[in-house]
Amino acid sequence: MTPEELAVCMLDKNAYRIPSSYCEFSLLNLRDSQKDALLLDEHVGLGFIMDEDNIEVSKMLLNHFIANGANVNQPNPIHGLPPLFAAILSNSPEFCRYMIEHGADTNSVDLIYQKTPRELVQFLKEKEPEVDRSEIEKCLSGF
Repeated sequence: MTPEELAVCMLDKNAYRIPSSYCEFSLLNLRDSQKDALLLDEHVGLGFIMDEDNIEVSKMLLNHFIANGANVNQPNPIHGLPPLFAAILSNSPEFCRYMIEHGADTNSVDLIYQKTPRELVQFLKEKEPEVDRSEIEKCLSGF
């Protein structure tokens, strides 16, 4: 299994017939964790494992991959967005704070919109004025 498949197995207990506890044990104990971190960066990036429905497991996975060399600023190879931008798009202040605490560059420019995180928030506020993004704004301003 790929590292992202093991992550999905841990985040969604119905994704596979394999018990999530086996996936967790396998990922954390039986595999080359540094290679897995690089593969995750190359395939889907850290934003892939930010699951609002399973924040604690997501954070455990993020800690594991970051500790083993995953890049907190690596754009997703599919859509070009770094993990911080994934947190912004999902309107998740918790993952926004997590990424900044772990070194996410708040001045970076994404590959799709060519915007900084703050500019992306402003863009999203204009596109979806009904969505409250005040917590994301606080996160990005350091409050």
